[in-house]
Amino acid sequence: MRLAICDDDEREVASLKGQLAEYQRLHQDESLVYFTYSKPAELLAEWDKNRFDIAVLDIVMPGMTGIELAEKFKKEYPDTIIIFL
Repeated sequence: MRLAICDDDEREVASLKGQLAEYQRLHQDESLVYFTYSKPAELLAEWDKNRFDIAVLDIVMPGMTGIELAEKFKKEYPDTIIIFL
């Protein structure tokens, strides 16, 4: 499973990374791969290359909201699961 996290709050990203690392440790799940982005434009630039299964998005970010970002993903990749923070 490929997961993208996009949030401009470094503390929030660090917390999510810690939770994911704990999940991987407890479940010995090496299939989970995650990438973090602090700007929506960074995630958009990498989307085609990584084809994420799940996107965890902050709603309020500079330049583009998480809702606007999700709308872009859903048009091209309707099977992507979107989770808002």
